[in-house]
Amino acid sequence: MTADDANDADDEFELTDNQQVALESQDHVAVTAGAGTGKTTTLTHRYVKLLESGTDPSQILTITFTTDAAAEIRERVRETVAERLSEAVTSDCGKEDVRGDDAPDYERWRTIADGVEDSYVHTIHEACARLRSELAVEAGVHPDAETLDEAEAGMLARDVVRESIDSMLADGHERSEDLRLLTRLWSRSGLETVLVGLLESRPMSTDWARRWGEADPDEYLDAVWRSVYPVDIETARELLTDGRVQQALDTISDIDPQALGIDPDDDDGADFIRTVDGVLSETGVADGSAEGRDWQMALDRLCDRVTTGSRTVYSQEYRYKGAKKRWEAHGESWARLKDAADTLIDVLNPEKRPFVGGWEQITTAVGTLRPSREYSRQSPNDTVTGRKTRTQSISTT
Repeated sequence: MTADDANDADDEFELTDNQQVALESQDHVAVTAGAGTGKTTTLTHRYVKLLESGTDPSQILTITFTTDAAAEIRERVRETVAERLSEAVTSDCGKEDVRGDDAPDYERWRTIADGVEDSYVHTIHEACARLRSELAVEAGVHPDAETLDEAEAGMLARDVVRESIDSMLADGHERSEDLRLLTRLWSRSGLETVLVGLLESRPMSTDWARRWGEADPDEYLDAVWRSVYPVDIETARELLTDGRVQQALDTISDIDPQALGIDPDDDDGADFIRTVDGVLSETGVADGSAEGRDWQMALDRLCDRVTTGSRTVYSQEYRYKGAKKRWEAHGESWARLKDAADTLIDVLNPEKRPFVGGWEQITTAVGTLRPSREYSRQSPNDTVTGRKTRTQSISTT
């Protein structure tokens, strides 16, 4: 399409009903829509309409999402004003106004053209920077102050955090002991990254600090679990108190691999039983003493144990049912184990359950505070069981 074709297409552009509302509204207008739907064209038409109604360009603030959109609006407005000027006639030229009384007034559009060159058509960052510069005295900043780009702002934030840590540790600040605890829980660079992230998340991080600064650790962890774990406590409790699940867990727990001469370190089925025993004893799921996030932790560990790193149930059933060569001499116990494992998988349905997988990763995600109970689990990359390492993580935002 040539430039002339583009201009012709723009001239023939017909506004939709919603765009017409934006054009005619007497109030401030925000135009939101997907790419290519005519946002820039609508704003340009509205801008020109305001000029035609006598509004001075200095009184029109236009904010766009991108610098390119701002430049496009400015250019289109310039072109429209230039057209109005070319159509205008002036008595100073001694020409007769053959188009009648509706011909644009040359002097008015000449003044508008000058004003448009300094118009407020910017991205939000550009508009704020301009206002800060023009109102430097009122804002209390130096007129030549520059706005840092994202990279520079990040470097400055890290410098401030680094200096603050050094100062607090050296001067015996009242919270220095808390800071020393953090330096033991995180590496220095890791701690700096977390604190910079909190700075960049203001004011939400400030509200968070006020709410949880003096809270009990378990109360905070419960709140974080509710926020970041994809299965809520009520759903996890309902699944794990299902009669079929309880019966399957009891059945598995009643099997003693070592009494059968099967070492959990040498057989995946025996290791699966060890995992179930750990879940029952450490979370209180079996005797009903589980509280809050215990239900989520138990569900996560059980789902994690019978699935691969891609969250699909092991196609090689020996991964949780054990090897035939070790269990075939104990047919009844092995049959009970296999039936109970199948029941757990059928009811918990881990492939459809948005669990996370990996207690260590969950602990890292929710923060450095450890829960009151310590949970242990087999390493996901254990050389004996050969389980695959998971690389999933949780982000808290």
